[in-house]
Amino acid sequence: MAEEHAATIKAMQPPKRERPVVAVIGQNEGAEVTEIGIPVSDGVDEISLALVADVYSRTRQSIAVSLAEDLAPVTTRAGLRLLPDYATEEANLDIVVDPIDDATPLKALDIALNGIEARYDRETAAFIALQMEYAWSQPRDAGISD
Repeated sequence: MAEEHAATIKAMQPPKRERPVVAVIGQNEGAEVTEIGIPVSDGVDEISLALVADVYSRTRQSIAVSLAEDLAPVTTRAGLRLLPDYATEEANLDIVVDPIDDATPLKALDIALNGIEARYDRETAAFIALQMEYAWSQPRDAGISD
């Protein structure tokens, strides 16, 4: 019985294959990290919020923080309670992005990647999209050339 169990487990394991090793090593060169404020309010889509916060934080040049009218808990679309990092009046943030209240997750991701491209560069936005395995492409009519 133990041999049969071991054979079954072995048969279920995926075949070994070589995988390329990809590593990105970067230095901040002592530059300050930018705080990016993401406005949140009751009913915000938590998946959209998570995607926007994730891609801005992946730049390694910024940290995403939540921003609300006050520090009272915000209830997301699915009922999660979020404690904002900052209240609007007290915040001294470097950048505040547009609210994502009505954006679907993929639309919010596109908007965030476009914002990263505008603030940093196309290569940074494209690399983050690659990390997320997301087929992002900037429209040609936006005045951006390859």
